[in-house]
Amino acid sequence: MRSIPPLLWETVAERLRAHAPARPFVIGLAGRSGAGKSTLTHAIATQLRSQGYEALVLGVDDFFKHPDERRLLGEWGPEHVRIEEAHRVLTEITNRNPAIETPKYSRQPAKDLYPWKIDASGVDIVLFEGLYAISSEKRLGAFVDFVDLAVFLRATEVDSKRWRFRQEEEKPVSKSPAEMEKHWTEGIVPDTVDNVLPSGVNADIIIEVDAERHLTIAAAAGVGRR
Repeated sequence: MRSIPPLLWETVAERLRAHAPARPFVIGLAGRSGAGKSTLTHAIATQLRSQGYEALVLGVDDFFKHPDERRLLGEWGPEHVRIEEAHRVLTEITNRNPAIETPKYSRQPAKDLYPWKIDASGVDIVLFEGLYAISSEKRLGAFVDFVDLAVFLRATEVDSKRWRFRQEEEKPVSKSPAEMEKHWTEGIVPDTVDNVLPSGVNADIIIEVDAERHLTIAAAAGVGRR
């Protein structure tokens, strides 16, 4: 499990103490593809659960469109995501709707959309992670409007590419190196420049991820929107 930088955990604890429990506390985690958003998110969720919190993890990836539809859309971009549906689900969760249903994208047992039932009635904390998780752009869901603590993982393009290609190699069914290069160049890079990196200005905490995946707080409490 990835270790959580102490300052990040201290900030989470401080914000939680000041949070009114009428609605779930929402942590948004964004950053480049391959930077380790999911790993850090699950580490935070595990820590929170060990302290008695009911933590719900959601990802932008959960709202991918059906693979057949995505094949017609080109390499990669926001159009591959059911952004309006993600926005609806977050709205329902923060309103503590006890009966939320939506199709969830999963790669297991096969790439498809599967029925997903969410009961948010007892959820204390929502961890929402993904490329657009702290974006303020309406066309990208303006998800930062839900977020009480916005975290951005910052990594170099070289490292991000290396990690993302490694992720692809580890999939049961993966793209070829040539296919992955095309996916990276024509999809991920322009999306990162146009849509992911700009959301970093909304961060409450910026975490630097070095080539060995060590995490260091680069900026906190005062960057971004607060």
